[in-house]
Amino acid sequence: RMLRLRLRGEGWPLAALMLGSKPEIVYPVVLSSGSEGVFRRVRMSHMLTFAEVAERVSLRPGITLIAVQPDSLLLELDRFARKRVPVIPDFAISFREGYGQSGPAVVVPDSVTISGAASVLAGIDDWKTARQVFSDVRVPIDVDLGLAGSEVYDVTPSAERVRLSITVEPFAEKAFNGLVVDILEPPADREVIFLPPKIEVVVRGGIKRLSNL
Repeated sequence: RMLRLRLRGEGWPLAALMLGSKPEIVYPVVLSSGSEGVFRRVRMSHMLTFAEVAERVSLRPGITLIAVQPDSLLLELDRFARKRVPVIPDFAISFREGYGQSGPAVVVPDSVTISGAASVLAGIDDWKTARQVFSDVRVPIDVDLGLAGSEVYDVTPSAERVRLSITVEPFAEKAFNGLVVDILEPPADREVIFLPPKIEVVVRGGIKRLSNL
């Protein structure tokens, strides 16, 4: 997390601070006596104030901290947990004329383990990939996709990338003529008559699947 600090000091030390590594605040989580067991079960909060920032920020000699924005920071502490969730591919696809998708998209691995605060994980049921757009597709797709970034703080998936496979085939149409229409479990005291008694069905799909029908 980031804080905006206003500093006062001589020119060269301030310039060296801007050119060097940024100041860091190391804030250890210290539980009071007897609170560790409670912390395992419930969430805890703590307000980080200006005084604590001034005490813990690492600054060069001759530089003084005079303001912090925001002037206080609420720390939400919760039990660490892990959870296995499915990976949902987030993509849009358009096909060249005469081609189409045959079968479902396959993601490997199909799930990841996410880790973070237990209360946050309770509201996450899946994890999406980064958005991907495929256009004018006429051959099978087999690509690596990165996982989407976390929409909430401090939730980390166990993998960074997954494999997306989509079977693409030339599409065709096939007609089935003279199919007899029947009814399942007709009423015992009724006679059911269909007009017409036979129909024609036209299906469209990948040529490999059509050849098996």
